Amino acid sequence: MGRLRLELVDYIYGKKLEDYRDGFLRNKEVLHGGGGIENFKKIDDWIKYNIGNRNIETVSEGFEPSSTYLLMKDDEMVGIIDIRHSLNDFLFREGGHIGYSIGKDFRLRGYGKEMLKLGLEKAKELGIDRVLVTCNQSNVGSKKVIISCGGSLENTVGEDGNITERYWIDN
Repeated sequence: MGRLRLELVDYIYGKKLEDYRDGFLRNKEVLHGGGGIENFKKIDDWIKYNIGNRNIETVSEGFEPSSTYLLMKDDEMVGIIDIRHSLNDFLFREGGHIGYSIGKDFRLRGYGKEMLKLGLEKAKELGIDRVLVTCNQSNVGSKKVIISCGGSLENTVGEDGNITERYWIDN
């Protein structure tokens, strides 16, 4: 698998982030853990926004502070993971502390599990001892990743085929 590491979002990764985002948009996939990257035309604007969201004084109104990392394997961007420092009502109900995605070329190869493990380490550094991670009920791969990292299903929320499973991980 090679050496994996998490790198905080930074301008030096602009082209990699743009390619990653565009791959999800091209395939009409939801990009989890990207902190709204799909809503920005210019990656530099999203990076500035993302950096601002790291701290309580500069976080966007209505949001909780979060840190977004790239899962890197050597010089390749494998995935993206967003760690929310605290939970508002929406995050407590559906979003959780951690959201993540893996690029299409890297799926089903164990990277999701490794990224979540690294993300849990970052959450611990932030003082988050009990981590909420959610996934859509139909997302079998994400469910397996969460459970393999110690996730315990608390309940499900939602309706009309859009059911979210809520898992807690003691960190």
